Amino acid sequence: MTSVANSEPSGQTQAGFLRDVIDTEGLALVYQPKFSVATGAACGVEVLARWPGPRSAKLWQQPDHFIRCAEQQGLAPKLDCHVLSKALGQISQWPAWLRLNLEPVSVNVSAGSVGNEGFLRSVKRILSSTLHPRIMFELTETAPLDNTELAIKAFKDLARYGIEVSLDDFGQGHNQPSRMELFQARELKIDKKDTAGIDSHAGRRHVQELIGLARKAGLSVTAEGVECREQWQLLQALGCDYAQGFWLSPPLPSAATVEFLQQHSPEVLKPGRQLSTL
Repeated sequence: MTSVANSEPSGQTQAGFLRDVIDTEGLALVYQPKFSVATGAACGVEVLARWPGPRSAKLWQQPDHFIRCAEQQGLAPKLDCHVLSKALGQISQWPAWLRLNLEPVSVNVSAGSVGNEGFLRSVKRILSSTLHPRIMFELTETAPLDNTELAIKAFKDLARYGIEVSLDDFGQGHNQPSRMELFQARELKIDKKDTAGIDSHAGRRHVQELIGLARKAGLSVTAEGVECREQWQLLQALGCDYAQGFWLSPPLPSAATVEFLQQHSPEVLKPGRQLSTL
């Protein structure tokens, strides 16, 4: 019997499949809203890429895997530009998008893309060709920077287009405190593993330390992976700024995102009793 490992295509073959998808039908996009922990209001969306077609059971077609493949095979700039361009194209078709609470629109970008001059030219072309909301690049933690000096220059250049920087999954992988000042980041994102741990004394203390670190640097804080009201209330008590998670809203297709943002009432997330932080 063929093993699962042996049945999976090689990295180069996976990269070929990914390149073909980008060049033809494109990846499917979903949008996960972000919420103010203080008020419960929707205040931004994150763009997430998915393999097109029916939900695939193939491991290599899951986002974590094809994104890692793109980074390893040099396709990250192509993938990131594709997602940015397609997302802005969809958002431009949303009715009255200027009145929707969707800013900033957060797009995940590999560190490897930021140091790529072709990527920067493509981003400028995309942003210059369409009216768009405020953009935030979430710098993923999975790849190191090949050229730090070029990346710093790139972020300064992109800031002229109103693009802000968020450090995704902070404290994991390559996203460490040194990157906060290096890239003039505006946001720190707490990894869903850390959010899941706030029901323990040690977990709450760790999240509190991350929030304190962000405060000293003048950054806002978004917690990922909120799965229940108890976590939401603890984040309120800890002073977290924003949150995302399936309990608040799962990632939604384009049309469903518009409907959700139009119908969402902050009242459903109004704080109840305050919980102890430690």
